[in-house]
Amino acid sequence: DVIQRIKVRMRTVIPSLAMAMRAVQISQSLDENMIGEWLDTFLLSRIGSEMLKSQYLACMNARIAALNGQHGIVDDSCDPAHICKQAAKHAQKLCMQHFKVNQDVVIR
Repeated sequence: DVIQRIKVRMRTVIPSLAMAMRAVQISQSLDENMIGEWLDTFLLSRIGSEMLKSQYLACMNARIAALNGQHGIVDDSCDPAHICKQAAKHAQKLCMQHFKVNQDVVIR
């Protein structure tokens, strides 16, 4: 119950953070690279925290998830390589649409 309330409460953090960082950038003339590096660190930490909270909640509902072939938030039929390839194709398509650039993507 506590974890679920935390997840609900934190839903507005990212939009609020984006507005705050834009205001800080304008008011203090901060370099966009500096802000980008800070946001990368913050958001990677947030992704990790969200995954842990989701895993905890999923394990608490283990009976329901087991019926669907899942163990926590892990889907046994998930193919990460396929997902990466699909994301790369989508990113290439967006590059072409928005920038008229055919960007090569190498997945190793």
